[in-house]
Order: sequence, then C-alpha cells, then structure tokens
Amino acid sequence: MLSGAPAMIFIDNKYTKWYYAIIANAKTRNLTTRKQAKEILGYVEHHHIIPDSLGGPTTKENMIFLTAHEHFVCHLLLPKMTEGENKVKMACAAWALVNQESRQIRYKVTGRIYEQLKRNFSLARTGRKLAKSVGDKISATKKANKQPAWNSGKKMSAEQTKNMKGPRPHVIPHNKGKRGKSNIKWAKTWIIHNTITNQSETILSLRQWCLNKGFNYNTAGDYARQGKLYKGFQIISP
Repeated sequence: MLSGAPAMIFIDNKYTKWYYAIIANAKTRNLTTRKQAKEILGYVEHHHIIPDSLGGPTTKENMIFLTAHEHFVCHLLLPKMTEGENKVKMACAAWALVNQESRQIRYKVTGRIYEQLKRNFSLARTGRKLAKSVGDKISATKKANKQPAWNSGKKMSAEQTKNMKGPRPHVIPHNKGKRGKSNIKWAKTWIIHNTITNQSETILSLRQWCLNKGFNYNTAGDYARQGKLYKGFQIISP
C-alpha cells in the first residue's frame, strides 16, 4: 500500500501511480484560483484528490484544477484503485460523470468506455438496497419535478361532453370506404377444380382436404388467395 493518508484508501497498483502522476503534473502548474486556471487552460474542473465520498476534505490541499480530459481519466482510474464499498462509490461517480446533467461539461465517450462504465456501475448496484430515507427522497424529488397534464384541472363544457358521447358526423373514420383483407382460408365452402382431369368438387373443409391429400394447408390457402394453381388444383372460394 502507499504511505501516507491514501494508504488506507487506495491500492498500491499501476492505476494509483498513473492517478498521482496526473495530480503531480497538475500541481506543477501552481494554479490557485479558477480565474487563473481558466486563463491558462481554458475550461477547467475542480477535483478532490481524495474523493469527498471517501472522506476527502474540501480544502486547498485536497483540491486541484484539472482539464476536462484529466478529470475524466482520473475518474476512470479511481474504481481500479479501490476495493469494496469504496469501489462501488467510485464506479457510481464515474458513471455520473458521463450521464448526469450539471453546470459542468459532460463527456462524449467511445462505445467501449461507455460499456465498461455501464458494466461497472451495474455490478456496483447488484444486490444493493436503498435505505428508506434515500428512497423517500428520490420519490419526493420525482413527484416535485413531475409536470401536470395539459388538461389537468380543466372541465369540459356541456357541448364538448355532448360531442364526446353522441354521434360525431364531422369525424370521418380512417377506414371509411375501405375493405379489409378477407382471409380466404376461412371460407365455408370450397370448389376444387382438378385441371388435369377437368373435374370439380365442393368441399367444406380446406384443412381436411389438404390433410387427406398430404398438402400444406397454409400454402394452399395462400395460392388460393393469389388465384394460382396449387399442385394442379384450382382452389376457389365462392
């Protein structure tokens, strides 16, 4: 493990070394105010070196100005530097960085990184249950943000109610004047004409006739609907 304060939080691995390399490089800029940072780097974000969700204080010593790219990379590294509950927190923070709206710029990531973040976030939530107080808070927020329907609290006039209940001659049905497609296979009687022997017969069940002949019932019905010969037979629905 690393020496010092991070020793109890971060694992001693290559990801932790990369993380602190980014922090060390940022410290060499010696940027103490946001205005100064923006003049040098343009857009910047304020980052907790030890994340606040892991007990890191919001102090000058624990805060650093990073570019958007540096900040994003740091949050990709943090889940790989932690274990247990801390890993869960860091996975959720990384997922929030690319999804939640805020005054800060959020990031467009590649499909591979998005999949990685989503998988880590999903695994972090597996088997976890929200405390009742947290669930109640989320529910209250959703209710507060819910927009009422455009006609909420409005009553229809007597004329509107009458038009809704009675006939509406001004409304033309979308299928007026159109005939639906009949399913020819459900006809009550059939005329089967053998084009080879030039003989015809009337049957009551196309399915039974196909069964007796060893024919495919669905195919025979499709050929009849299209007016095609099926195995030398003309199938007609009167």
